[in-house]
Formats: sequence, C-alpha cells, structure tokens
Amino acid sequence: MGHTAYEQSVRLLLKQVVSNEDLVSMINDPQSDKWKSDWLVKDLRENLGLAYQPAFSTIQEMADIMVSVAAKLNIEGSDKVTQDGLEAIVFANPPVSETPIFRQKFHFRKRVAFTMSRKAVNEKLEQLDECNNRLDGFLKKAAKLQDNVQNDSSASRTQIRFVAPLQTIQHNASRIHRVLSRSWCQTHSAHQAGLLLEQRLVRRRRQTGRGLSRPAGSMNCFGLCIWRESVLTWLHTEFNLDNNAHSNSNMQPSVPSITISAPNPQVRVVQHPVSVQKINEICSKLQAAAHPFLGFNVDSSDELRGLCKVQSSPCVLAANGISLGDCLPSLKQNLSFLEIYTLAITLACSVLQLSETPWLRQPWSRRDIMFLRLGSADNGSVDIQHPYLTRRYPAADPTTSTWQERLAS
Repeated sequence: MGHTAYEQSVRLLLKQVVSNEDLVSMINDPQSDKWKSDWLVKDLRENLGLAYQPAFSTIQEMADIMVSVAAKLNIEGSDKVTQDGLEAIVFANPPVSETPIFRQKFHFRKRVAFTMSRKAVNEKLEQLDECNNRLDGFLKKAAKLQDNVQNDSSASRTQIRFVAPLQTIQHNASRIHRVLSRSWCQTHSAHQAGLLLEQRLVRRRRQTGRGLSRPAGSMNCFGLCIWRESVLTWLHTEFNLDNNAHSNSNMQPSVPSITISAPNPQVRVVQHPVSVQKINEICSKLQAAAHPFLGFNVDSSDELRGLCKVQSSPCVLAANGISLGDCLPSLKQNLSFLEIYTLAITLACSVLQLSETPWLRQPWSRRDIMFLRLGSADNGSVDIQHPYLTRRYPAADPTTSTWQERLAS
C-alpha cells in the first residue's frame, strides 16, 4: 500500500512539469536522460515553490528508511546497501519480468527474513507511511496553488529559453573553433568548415500544454560540414563535447542532484572518450572517410578524439550549396510564412550564441550563410531550415594556433 502511495506521489509530482508522454517514459525507465535534465529541477522548484525543499527532504528521508530496512535483510546485496544504495539488491537479484520498474517482480533464491526485530520493522513502516502522507500533503497543496496561478491569463504565455545558459553555449562553440584551428594539416593552403546553426531553444506553454517541448538543439553537440579538397565535396560531421574544468567551475550553475525512484537494473554502457583514439591532425581522417557522417569527441582536456558514434539523424548533402544571399530574392515565393519565421529565429538565436566566439570575429555576411543539405522533396531543392555558417581556416601553424587560442579564451 505504501508503495502504491509513493508511485502516485511521484506521478503527481511529475505531471505538473512534464507531458503525459514523458511521464510514462520516465516512470517506465528511471535511467532515462529526462531525469537528469537541469530544466526538470528548475521547473520542479518553480512549481512546488516553498514546498520544494521539504518535499525532497521527505523523499530523501524515505530513501534512508528503505536503506536501513534493506540492510537488515538476509538477502544477496544487502551487505552493500549502506554504501551503494538500494541498487545493490536490485543488481544482485534481477527482476523476473520486463514490466515497468514500479510493477517489476523479483525472484529470491531463498526465504527472505529480517535480522532486526519485528517491532523495529513496524516502526520503520510507520515512518514510511508518515513520510508518504507528508509528501502527499506537500504535493496536493502545491498543485492547488499552481492551479490558482495558471488561472491568471498572464500565466498562459509560452516560456522560451536556451537549452543552457548562453555563456555555456558560447564557451562550447569557442572550444569547437579552437580544436579545429589546431587540428588542420599543413598540406592544404586553407580549410573550410560550416557550423550548423541551431536555435537551441526549449519552449513550454504553462497552461494549455504542460511539459517541455523537445529542445531544438543541444548545448554540447555541434554539427559541422567540412570541405574535402581532394574530392571537392562536403562531409557531414558531428562534434560532441565533454564538460571541461572551465565550464564546470564557471559556466554551469549549481544544481542539486535528485533521485526519485529506484534505478533500472539494466546498465547502459557508454564508451568513455578517453578510450577513443586521440587525433592530432583531422584532415587524414576526413579524406579517408568511407562513411558520409563522422563523429568526433572533444574530451574534458579539449583533446580531439575519434571516430565516435553520431547522435544526429543522417542527412544528404547537396553537391553545391546555396548561400542566403542567393536565396533572398525568391524566398517569399518559395517558402511559407512559418518557414521564413523559423529561419529568422534560427539566425537570430545563432547570432546570440556565436557573438562572443571566434566564429564571428571575422567579417561575415549573408554570403557566408550556406544551405548545404538537400530538402526532403525529390526536386533537388536545398533544406532551408538547416543553415550553416561557413568559415575559412588557414593551414595549421603552431604560432597561429596558440594566438587563436589566446584570443578565444
């Protein structure tokens, strides 16, 4: 009964800040990336108000009670509960079924018994019931207060913000530019790269559509098209960045870590970037590429590594791109108002993201904004919704690279 009350409290907590689709996904998969979203913490703080700290203190109290009880079970993994948490028992005793985490059934090899007195167990269970009731009270009162706020017409406006603090996005874009600057070969006289311009926005309408929409871009994933001189074609690449010491200490706000439900016993294995080969000169990798979409990683020390698995959906690049300057005369005839409006937002957001970075320190114009992807239609038209800012780099030179890094820091 206490378990059901806890699940209902979790659902009540989440339904105020996420969509129904995301709610189901998060309940079924406690390892979902949605649980780790910085915006989830921010929205919960906003939604719960003064009840935020007491509510999560209560959840932590419940976790401590369950750990103390589990540590007194004569079951595999109980000896590690105090150190590793309840995950120790979950990993040591896999569930029988693949049902959602709140409904999973576990099989134990021998009869489970407590090594604590029945009186002590009952006291712990009573404490859990008290916590459940207290948490339920916090959430219901917070929901009533939030409903009163949402009845105000001003509360129905859409909230729009970048996926991360603007300074963090600018810092990451500068890291990409610096890494490229020192990774070119000295064989070619110049190199050319196009940075995919993205809105990197997340939107939420507070009254009519609860929950965050899918963000249009990421703070640490950047798409680039790089010109291959040997075959005279563009190559699509993706650069993913790890947080480095500078971004961790100066860019990211301090956000508390929140754990609401038990973890899924299925562990996701992610290849650590340090295990991927370090790349000192990127051109040889680009020229020898047999696949039209390459992935690279920039580790916490700003070392370039690859090749890595890409996260973005594949796309087809045009043989010859078209600049924004060439498109402007016929833009209104070929595009709908919504498409033009979306493109304008993308360009405006990109100027904000790149204004304090090396990407815009050189003179640039509408001729430098290129459309390099083919559209979904079969008429050979380009994809207007994915513009690139093209930049030319001189051949790699140790002195130049050092100067560029100092300039961008």
